[in-house]
Amino acid sequence: MVVQVDMSTIVYEESLDPEAPASARHWFVFLRLFSSLPSFFFLRALLLRFFFFFFFFFFFFFFSFPRPQIFIVVFILSVTLNIVLSFLRPLMSCPDKEAAGY
Repeated sequence: MVVQVDMSTIVYEESLDPEAPASARHWFVFLRLFSSLPSFFFLRALLLRFFFFFFFFFFFFFFSFPRPQIFIVVFILSVTLNIVLSFLRPLMSCPDKEAAGY
């Protein structure tokens, strides 16, 4: 079976066959779900930013007074993740990567 996912063709055999392994059926459902929800990656990036900048910031700020280096390391990791996600967002949100210039 041929599945169209975000401007690219993926050949997928035995996707809906009841005799196919469960992992094959789950992979097919995964492909169809994420091809129909292109904005999910952007939402995931926002959720990750929220998690790192608010949870880690406040948690380690209030509980790392005896060891402030933990707070500094977590803050640097959160900034690094923010930068990486800002570079990955165009790749994740644009179905045609060549049109985006990547």
